[in-house]
Amino acid sequence: MKIILILVAGALLTACQHKTQPAEIVDAALQPAEIQKQENSRLENCHSELESLKTINSEKYTQSKKQFDQLMQGTAQYAGIRSNVKSSTQETVDALYRYRVNLLCTEISNTLLNSLVTSERTPG
Repeated sequence: MKIILILVAGALLTACQHKTQPAEIVDAALQPAEIQKQENSRLENCHSELESLKTINSEKYTQSKKQFDQLMQGTAQYAGIRSNVKSSTQETVDALYRYRVNLLCTEISNTLLNSLVTSERTPG
């Protein structure tokens, strides 16, 4: 699963190397390979937090895992046809997938944090 995540993220970012990306706007000194490395690392961290959620809150894990898998499946499907669509569509859909991944990863991170805090308050 980790390899698929890296490949999907890499495919989306590699295809966008010649366009200005949000990460490049924030820090123009970063090269595309470095940006791709950061994106891969962030996605791996997201997946790791999701797996951690499994032991803390299995109900939330199941919900988040389903969303994560659906998003990765959609991203992989899009990556397979991305080169067949015009550049303005690519820019729009790339941004949409980056937004969805960022939003889901933030939700996973927050759910993990809240679950850890809640489990600390609950007498064992």
